[in-house]
Amino acid sequence: GTFREDLYFRLKGAQIEVPPLRERRSDITQLAAYFLDRFGKKYNRRWLWSPEALDRLHCHAWPGNVRELQNLVHEAAMACRGREIR
Repeated sequence: GTFREDLYFRLKGAQIEVPPLRERRSDITQLAAYFLDRFGKKYNRRWLWSPEALDRLHCHAWPGNVRELQNLVHEAAMACRGREIR
């Protein structure tokens, strides 16, 4: 009984709809490069994507959206033995 019912609508403000990653496949390469660069700075390493790996990223269904891509990039970087993620 202490919650103001109109508070949600006052805080809501503007609503921005962002389509899921599977509908914005053109963003995958740029996001994957961004995450890889971010992890490279964190671990003081530099990785590169192979063309085949980028193709595989584009073929994935991405049910988990951008966070799934971020986690996959992190896992790929940690598993990579050289500089190129294949």
